[in-house]
Amino acid sequence: MYAVANGYRRDDTKAELDQSQLEEPEVAPKLFATITSAAAGPLAPASRAAFKAAVRGGQPLLGLFLNSASPLAAEQLAQLDYDYLLVDIQHAPTDYQNLAAMITAVNAGGKPALVRVEGPHDRGGIQQALDLGAAGVMVPTVCTAADVERVVSACFYPSPAFPTGNRSISWPIRPQLGRGVPEYLAAANDEVVLIIQVETRQCYEDLEARPPARSWRRRLPAARGAARHARVQPLPVRRSPEVPWCVQALQAVLSVPGVTCCFMGPVDLSHALGLAQRLGFPACFDSPDFQASDGALGGRAAHLQGSALGVPHHPPSPLLQDCLQRVSGVCRDKGVTPGNFALSEAKAREMLAQGFTLLATGTDVGLMGEAAARNAALAGKLRGQQA
Repeated sequence: MYAVANGYRRDDTKAELDQSQLEEPEVAPKLFATITSAAAGPLAPASRAAFKAAVRGGQPLLGLFLNSASPLAAEQLAQLDYDYLLVDIQHAPTDYQNLAAMITAVNAGGKPALVRVEGPHDRGGIQQALDLGAAGVMVPTVCTAADVERVVSACFYPSPAFPTGNRSISWPIRPQLGRGVPEYLAAANDEVVLIIQVETRQCYEDLEARPPARSWRRRLPAARGAARHARVQPLPVRRSPEVPWCVQALQAVLSVPGVTCCFMGPVDLSHALGLAQRLGFPACFDSPDFQASDGALGGRAAHLQGSALGVPHHPPSPLLQDCLQRVSGVCRDKGVTPGNFALSEAKAREMLAQGFTLLATGTDVGLMGEAAARNAALAGKLRGQQA
């Protein structure tokens, strides 16, 4: 999959790509090769740590979503040159027993397995994914800093770095194989990859978005005779006309420690903005209307005014590309890796050039459908020639 990133030059703009990001690292073929058991063992601790370091370091990583709920498909795809495979339980008919088989199949190919759970409230899904050996989780429909704090609590064991961590301890579990409980507990927090997915209007335009409680609360002078009972009051939201609301909301969301990657969710976002209904799918992603419409970055008041009148109103706003660059900038400022879908080579080059380094290039079901369509077309052609 590194071949996608090794173009060095975008043909559409002739812009040089960042060679430090696009050159294939010498360690890439060996990055995830070490596993404790090629047959059924979990990904080795060194490989788990290497994967998280690669994500955080901005190394181009291209993977595939598994929506088929098929361990057999996972096993076959794990032999290919993907950097990771993501088992999707948000949009796939699977259960925890099947999830265990799929993670095992992915690890048997020497690849890290990620799991997309149902949402910020899916504590059981997060617990099961990590206990079954997933290298990390993707959490969709994250809207607020409170959502992220809830997810962080479920992902991490309590420690000085994560005082609110509340992941439940169990043994024996797959990630503990070969090293025991104490060693795993000491290293687990440093190995978990936490990906949040931003794909709702609220995440971009939530007027009440604030940093997490421990940073946006301040102590006021205590009342007389009650010095030990300090009162707490939230700081007011600082509105900046120069900074779009999406950026301010995202800054609050990404202020919560523990997030490794912020992954865009263009499908649900376009639907939330009414663009998929008006323009159709997938035209809404690349049409000028989507890029110039109010929505992710546009004026909230103008959009609400148009909605109140019952007339679609799309005042001028920055292009979608500008939106992506701003999101990438917020991630960079917060030390979080930006990620996105890239369903073509051209889109992958574009995303990498904008700093989005964790990319999903498709789904197993989608690729199967595309291959089957070509095969069926050939069958139809041969039937026509024989008629």
